[in-house]
Amino acid sequence: GVVVSAAAVSHQIRALEQELQLQLFIRRAQSLELTEAGAMLYAEVDPLIRQIDAVTRNFSSRHFPWMLPW
Repeated sequence: GVVVSAAAVSHQIRALEQELQLQLFIRRAQSLELTEAGAMLYAEVDPLIRQIDAVTRNFSSRHFPWMLPW
């Protein structure tokens, strides 16, 4: 899998919020909570991410069967 730092994820989320001109998270001292807009975006994006994950796993196992799973 891909390893990404928390700072990199935070930066990308803020960039997405700026691009969409929407706040996606309510930031608290020790937690995050999705805003209504964030929850709506998550509902749209989650199935797509799951599909991409399934396709890449299927592709790897079909085209590179000698590779061991991570």
